Amino acid sequence: MIIPVKLRNFWKTACETAKFDPYLWLLLCLILLTGGLQLMHHYNPLVISPFHSIMRLAGRDVLFSVICLSSSVAALCLMPVDIKERLCLVGSCAICEIVYIQWRWEVYSFIGHAAYIGLLSMVFCLIIMLVYLIRFALLDKITAWVVVDVMAFTTAVPVLYAIYAAMSHDSLVYDLMLMKADGLWGFQPSFFFTRWLSSHVLAVTLMISVYFYMPLWIMGAQIVCYTRDHLDNFIPMMRAPGIPALTYLTVGVFGVIANHYLPAVGPAAFLGENIFPLGVCPDVSLFSLKAVYCSSDVPRSCIPCFNLAFVLCAYFSLYNLQSFWKEVWLILSILTAACAFSIGGHWAVDLLVTPPFVAFCLGLSWYRVPGKKRWLITAGAGLVFLTEIWLLKYHIIFCTCHPVLYWLGAITAVVLSFVGIRYMLEVSRQREYTLVQSRQPYRFGQVPKNEREDEEE
Repeated sequence: MIIPVKLRNFWKTACETAKFDPYLWLLLCLILLTGGLQLMHHYNPLVISPFHSIMRLAGRDVLFSVICLSSSVAALCLMPVDIKERLCLVGSCAICEIVYIQWRWEVYSFIGHAAYIGLLSMVFCLIIMLVYLIRFALLDKITAWVVVDVMAFTTAVPVLYAIYAAMSHDSLVYDLMLMKADGLWGFQPSFFFTRWLSSHVLAVTLMISVYFYMPLWIMGAQIVCYTRDHLDNFIPMMRAPGIPALTYLTVGVFGVIANHYLPAVGPAAFLGENIFPLGVCPDVSLFSLKAVYCSSDVPRSCIPCFNLAFVLCAYFSLYNLQSFWKEVWLILSILTAACAFSIGGHWAVDLLVTPPFVAFCLGLSWYRVPGKKRWLITAGAGLVFLTEIWLLKYHIIFCTCHPVLYWLGAITAVVLSFVGIRYMLEVSRQREYTLVQSRQPYRFGQVPKNEREDEEE
């Protein structure tokens, strides 16, 4: 079979460009992971099947629908098309959602249908991206790579969430240890704040909206960073220290490992409605502090607080870009920390453990930050995070006997984590400023046309 010349040239350019495009590696790893798990499931039914998990979540899991909605929004905002085509795509997505709502009209109320918007839009956007990829692959290689990038971070989150949702959860949980650690304050912060926030209807509505639509906020940071990086390849401007999609992937991978190391379900699921938040927190003796059984259907997502970790990573990714974006995501971070209490999904200690974890993930994924100090900060933050969850799991009695020492260490870890993140941001800012001043090209290693013409003259 004779390969067309344009396609052969595209493949040659693709091989040369791959090392400059981390989104491509993200997409390839995602395809290999999904295909490998599906093939292994064919021979061993106990292995996770991504396809079956997606089918199980579709139309039944609100968070999965919101993730699909955020991916659809990103695809519609970043697809390299003109305004007329973009409006046509938005209208087509709206028609798909209306048809889907009509098909399941008797299943949910109007608010319920609104919560499940996004699934068909994601399917439609994926088909359109494949069509545009084939179209641009033979006509415009640079634009084709933009489509590949958009496909990478829009499909990664739904697939990875489906894989995580299909993973078996250990029935043992360590909420008694976390509840005891909260009590070292002299009161239970999770009870106090949840009781206060749940007394206001508007506050509860706001907290639920912020919590469950968190994928939209983190995808918004990805859209801002991608637009700033690749809207024009040669505009000299400040960039984020790293690609948010890679940071989110790092948070997801190491967060799942932490969840399996120290599984917990939060006060609402662990204590029940009769106790939390209007009742009295039970006093547990030191000799009763052990892992207890809990339903495997309840997600283990306390250590670290995933929502706060994702939003903080989005906030720091935008920190050097513009003050407007920084302030918006700072407000979202504060609201996310508050809503973690308001819905009863987290203990207070979860929020203290999250900053070292965030510093570790940022240092690991911020490849644009030069210097050995970045790796020292990453290793130190990872070691502190591991030490904290190790103490909570195996040495909670020591923490109870020395509460001042424990809280002093925890607060010091939080402060040093933010200091380390701030240092990496400053180093990244100085490096990006140097690149802006030298007008070095950012993408594909090509010399801008105007400079090339000046050299020829």
